[in-house]
Amino acid sequence: MRKIHEYQVIRYFPNELSDEFINVGVMLNGTVKKEHIISTIEATHLYSSVLMGDDKKFYAMIDYLHQLVQDKKLRDPHQYFHNFKFSEVKVLASNESDEVVFDELFETYIGYKLKRVV
Repeated sequence: MRKIHEYQVIRYFPNELSDEFINVGVMLNGTVKKEHIISTIEATHLYSSVLMGDDKKFYAMIDYLHQLVQDKKLRDPHQYFHNFKFSEVKVLASNESDEVVFDELFETYIGYKLKRVV
């Protein structure tokens, strides 16, 4: 039986006023709540000075996101993010388990970029 999965993509905007962003994480909502934020090593593969600007700021923001996940504050609606925005809530219907869907979402939005790195 197909199950509806709600999710959001976490996006990093190096310039808050521009519409340019890079996907840095995925959040699965619903009965199972999971987050996957790119690691610092993965961030080094995705970093582009043209798009991202200062590399130290980008890596610090990734570390900050990991801290919020550990402190369980990532989903806190009162948490203020300067350069991070959540996408609109998206819906996916699948027969797969939550874990498989979660892995597929990360691969779709972020993981495929990491495979291009030699």
